[in-house]
Parts: sequence; C-alpha cells; structure tokens
Amino acid sequence: MISFRSLAMSIFFAGVLSMGFISPAVTSTASHSLTTDIPTMSSPGSTYTWIWEEFEDAPGPIYGDDSVVWGASLGPYYNYGELTLKLTALQNNFSQYIDLFSIGKSRDGRELWTLCLTNKSVTSEKTEFHLVAHHHAREVITIVNAMYFVDKLIYEATQANSTFTNFLTNCEIYVTPCLNPSGCISSNVFI
Repeated sequence: MISFRSLAMSIFFAGVLSMGFISPAVTSTASHSLTTDIPTMSSPGSTYTWIWEEFEDAPGPIYGDDSVVWGASLGPYYNYGELTLKLTALQNNFSQYIDLFSIGKSRDGRELWTLCLTNKSVTSEKTEFHLVAHHHAREVITIVNAMYFVDKLIYEATQANSTFTNFLTNCEIYVTPCLNPSGCISSNVFI
C-alpha cells in the first residue's frame, strides 16, 4: 500500500501539485505522525474561532493600495504566522478529527503544513483526497478558501451532520493550505 507522504512527494517532484485537487488518490489505513514540532497556542484551552466569525468585522471593499490599510498582517487573509496558529488551534481543539504535520520545508526553511481530516476512531481502509492551496505568492485568498473548507467540514461534523460525519468516516482528506509559505511572506513585502 502506498503511503500519502510517498505519493505526495512523487506528485510534488513530478510537478503535478499545481492541479490542486486529486480525486480520489489512494486508499490507506496509515496513521500520521508529526515530522516537526508543532508550535503551541499561547493560551491553552482557548476556544476555537471559526473562519466565518473571524470575518464578521472585516470592512467592505478597500480601494487603492490595500497594503497601506493592512500592512504585514494581510488583513482578513492569513500570513504564514497566523496560518500556523490557526492550524495549531485546529489540532488542539479537534484532535479527534485532525492530524497536523509537515510534508517538508520551503526553500527558505518554512514548514509545509498539511492537515489530515478524518474520523480517527474508524480505522478501516479509507479513500484519500488532497486539496492544495496557495501555489503562487499573491494567491492568498486560496488559503482562506482551503481553511473555510476545513472549518466547515469540522464544524458540521461536530454538529452531527450525517453527510459530513459519513464523509469523515469513509475518507481521509489531506489539506495543504499553503504550498508556498515563502511566497506568503514575500507577498507582505511586495504587495
């Protein structure tokens, strides 16, 4: 049985990751372990904020140079540090559904974080899917799209929505929300 990590590396080096979504990849019963240490939240036991709650106070359109308004934080979009904290919060609050691990490092040494979403209590063979976002530096909205997908899936599962719980029971969904963390950093500088 081929593992996700070996499949991901094969695809990565073949240059096919730019396709974004692989449907379905392989089946697996593999468990995932961290390849690097995950940073911890500054306040243990903090509540998780869903992405739609984060955007409640976002302003309307900004005309002109939005970097003047937002600066390094990228405003309602995630910079690399904010994304890392969001992923860590997901892992800490929903460990029954989420494994967070790195599939490697960027050219500048930043982790390529990947989430595995599944119902961990079910250990039977599952179909795997992989969603990859933020391939190019100025595509920061794709990080938000990927994180909305993750939040919606986990939120609905915690609300016992049978469609979503069945999906997590029968599938492993891998999400790499930022394939280009160095580009995420540089977009703060060159916007």
